[in-house]
Amino acid sequence: MDLHGFNEVEAKNLLEDFINQSVESDKRLILVVTGKGQKGEGVIKKNIVSWLNTKDLRNKILAVNYASNKHGGSGALYILLRKF
Repeated sequence: MDLHGFNEVEAKNLLEDFINQSVESDKRLILVVTGKGQKGEGVIKKNIVSWLNTKDLRNKILAVNYASNKHGGSGALYILLRKF
């Protein structure tokens, strides 16, 4: 999922929907592109970890890590989802 071009509220809602749909589809690994923002301090990049740690999402997530450079580096995250 690419969150470029969305405001903070839109990005948070899209992220939640994407994770919920991915869990329902039995996906285990997803890539979320936040972008880096100006000077590496984009609003989405800065807030995504707290969004992922909300009570509605944290029980669905096993691990989070920055993506490899070919997938966006520090401007993207791999999210490993729990098996349900």
